[in-house]
Amino acid sequence: MKTVKVIFTIFCCSLMLAGCNDDDAAPQGSISVEESAMLGTWSVARYSDGPENETSSFSNITFGFEEANLFLILKDNEALLTGTWTLRDQGRMLDITVPDLAGENEAFGEDLYEISDNWGIPFLSEMELHLIDGQERFELERVP
Repeated sequence: MKTVKVIFTIFCCSLMLAGCNDDDAAPQGSISVEESAMLGTWSVARYSDGPENETSSFSNITFGFEEANLFLILKDNEALLTGTWTLRDQGRMLDITVPDLAGENEAFGEDLYEISDNWGIPFLSEMELHLIDGQERFELERVP
C-alpha cells in the first residue's frame, strides 16, 4: 500500500509540473533552429507592429549574427551597435540583447530598439528568417 501512495504522489507531482506555464514560452508554430543556420548578415524586408508597416525605420540597417553569439547592428555597412543573441527552448526562441537599446532608446533610430527582445521563430530558410513577438513581426532576408 505504501508503494501505491508513493507512485500516486509522484504521478500527481508530475501532472502539476507539466501544467506549469513558462511566460516566455515559444509562440505556437515556432520551429527548431540550429545556431549555424542563423550565422550571417540579414536585412529587414518587412517590420510590422500589429497592422502598422514600419519597415522604413530599418532603411540601410542590417543585422549580423556572428559566432560566439555576437549580434551586430550595421547602418550603411558600418557597425553601429553590438549585443548578443542566444537560441533557447530547443532553438525555438531567439533572445537578442543590445544594451544600448534598453528602455526603448531611440537615439540610434526610430524603432531600432524593437530588435532587442525575445522572439519566436516561425520560419527559417536559407534566405529568409521570420521573427515574431505578439503583434511584432520581422521578416529578414539573408544578405549574399
